[in-house]
Amino acid sequence: MKNLRKLLPGILLTILLSETVKADVIFPVTFILLPHFPAIILIELIVFALFTSLYLKRKDVSFGRITAGVLVANLISSGVGLIFPAFSDISILLTSTYLASVSVEFLVYNSIFNLKKLELLEISLLTNFASYLFIALMLLS
Repeated sequence: MKNLRKLLPGILLTILLSETVKADVIFPVTFILLPHFPAIILIELIVFALFTSLYLKRKDVSFGRITAGVLVANLISSGVGLIFPAFSDISILLTSTYLASVSVEFLVYNSIFNLKKLELLEISLLTNFASYLFIALMLLS
C-alpha cells in the first residue's frame, strides 16, 4: 500500500491529462517504437545492472529484480507516453518524453528498489539516456 501511495500522483496526473490529448496523435510514434521495445528493455537492463554492480558496488540487487523493475517501469512510462502530443520537431518530442520517462521510472524504481533516491535518479537518468540515444539514432537514420 505504501508503494501505491508513491505512484498515486503520477497515476492521477496521467488520468487528468489523458483528456487533453488525442491518443491518435501519438500512435505513429508508438507503432514505430513498439517493435523495438525488447531492445529498449535490454539496453536499460544492461545499463542498470552495470551501474549498480560496477559504480554503486551493490551486489544485493539481483538481475531478476532489475529485469522486473525495468519492465514494469517501462510499461508504465510507455502508458504515460501515449498521452503526449506529437510535436513536429523531433527534438521537442524526445526531450519531453525523456523527462517524463525519467520521472515516472524514478517513481517506479523508488517503490521497488531499496536504494538511495539519488542513486535511483541517476539510474533513471542513465538508463533513459541510453535508450533515448538508441531511439534518436533509429528515428534519424
